[in-house]
Amino acid sequence: MDFQEFLLPRHIQVTRDYIVVAENANNDIFYVYSKKDKSFVKSMGINGIGPNEILTADFIHQGLGDNDFWAYDSKNQTFNKFIINENKDGLADIQIQQSGMLAAVLDFIPISDSSFIGREIHASTKYQEFTHQGSKLVSYGDWDEHRTDQELTNFVLYSLYQGSLVSSKNKRYIGACGILIDYIEVIDRNTGKSLFLRGPVNEIPAYELINMSGHPYPVMKETIIQYYSMYIGESIIYALYSGLSSEANKDATTSRVFTFNLSGEIVSNFELDYKIISFTIDESENKLYGLTRDAEPNVVIYQLPD
Repeated sequence: MDFQEFLLPRHIQVTRDYIVVAENANNDIFYVYSKKDKSFVKSMGINGIGPNEILTADFIHQGLGDNDFWAYDSKNQTFNKFIINENKDGLADIQIQQSGMLAAVLDFIPISDSSFIGREIHASTKYQEFTHQGSKLVSYGDWDEHRTDQELTNFVLYSLYQGSLVSSKNKRYIGACGILIDYIEVIDRNTGKSLFLRGPVNEIPAYELINMSGHPYPVMKETIIQYYSMYIGESIIYALYSGLSSEANKDATTSRVFTFNLSGEIVSNFELDYKIISFTIDESENKLYGLTRDAEPNVVIYQLPD
């Protein structure tokens, strides 16, 4: 596309009728485009620390409605809902402040009108569901299955297995893909069953533990970016893979996408002729929407094979 409104796009999301791009320039802000005619509709998000304002959009997630989305602001420690059709002043339509147990949670995915899935950094479990008020409802996954050394704290394991937290559109499936370790995990909330895939490298990178604010923290000997992000569809998992060092990533001009079924079997892998940093899938159109990382970053749209 040739959208001109943003400078450094950071995240992309699609709703039923719109394409939403999160900016990463001096002020994080959202730009909304019509999916139908690819025209600019409006901007959203007011930069600041006041009520319903935001300072950054660390992640954006599909909402529960047809044309809404949620954004996590780590600087203000808020989770913010924007309803595209109803929003007139740019402020978040709903803002939830992190406090209490939620203060140690990074990233949120809306699961219902009153609860979220998050990742609590010191918890013994991988994913937790909270009410908007901060009460914990249920947990998923256990760090003990990855604790090769009993001295590794929950925070160290959380840091090693950090990655993009995602959910399926219907919120049945949740999961994450690893930035530092090449893994993909998908949990069926209906059955509690977990799909955990390693690869294509399938090894724990070398690291050392340093003291950070009184806690051990892993620092990689060499940082290789594994998976940027993934999308969980009705029957297919899409994962954006790198496998390159930060330096090598600067020169990359293409991107690799792996697809798996929900049983963990690889379906395909394909190369995109643009390097993208964020993507989402519109299964109703069978299209991939991505953000490029190049001299003139913009939106690219791919028609996927049947």
